[in-house]
Amino acid sequence: MESKGREITTANETPEIFESPLAVIADAGIISIAEQAERRIEAFEKIKRYALRTTNVHDWVNEGGKPYLQDSGANKVARAFGVSWRLMPPEIEYLEGSGGHFIVNVKGDFAIGGAVIQAVGSRSSNDPFFTDRYEGQGEARHKVKRPASEIDRGDVIKAAVSNCTNNGVKKLLGLMNLTWEDLEEYADIKRGDVGSVDFKKGSRAPSSTQGKKENKQSDNGDEPATMAQAQAIHSILKKKGIEDELSKMQTIAELLELKEVPTAITKLNKSQASTVIAALQKEGEGGEA
Repeated sequence: MESKGREITTANETPEIFESPLAVIADAGIISIAEQAERRIEAFEKIKRYALRTTNVHDWVNEGGKPYLQDSGANKVARAFGVSWRLMPPEIEYLEGSGGHFIVNVKGDFAIGGAVIQAVGSRSSNDPFFTDRYEGQGEARHKVKRPASEIDRGDVIKAAVSNCTNNGVKKLLGLMNLTWEDLEEYADIKRGDVGSVDFKKGSRAPSSTQGKKENKQSDNGDEPATMAQAQAIHSILKKKGIEDELSKMQTIAELLELKEVPTAITKLNKSQASTVIAALQKEGEGGEA
């Protein structure tokens, strides 16, 4: 019998030829899947558009040339979309040979509608925010390291929780790895609106076109901190691993030796903001040495 198809050879037998009919792939099921995928893509685009519209320029930081949504913006988006979450008990891992330091990991399930994802947030008690403190006044002022025994475990847990919720909200709504084009298209926020801050080693203040324009208006240190200064502080603190707002404010209060923790960076005046930027940059240079 002769037919066309694939050839199968078995031991001690002459080859035989069998027919191999082609499978039909363009059936109704495949078409339905494609249509559903298209609708999902459209839905995610709408979510991203409306999520970004709930934020403003103060919710963003130019981090390494890319837009980064801070906790303030993530919280606005979560409220607008009714995002809910359930956090697991924190897991604490003690680090061997570290003098008692530990890492806190917090996992959470984040949901909106029928979509559920899991996110993780981590903070270490060995982060500079928790270990660094300052003693002395003026020229005698210097940095010392807190031992693990002096660090409040609850503060580290709160920071890990904040990190987890920020990651979860952004991951759930597709707000990771955003571009400046996304912000301009959906929220009318341009890269220049949040300031393009470059930190140069040895400089006392951030290099920013926007900041130079604002500083020309007034050299009065008692005036409110400029947006460029605020963005510079946000960016430096994030590079140091300090992302939640409470931790940022506590760090600033310690650097300025304030008795009360400020409620926002915008509550600082120009002189205070410049002092904070210079101190943070000096710390960074010391860490690189």
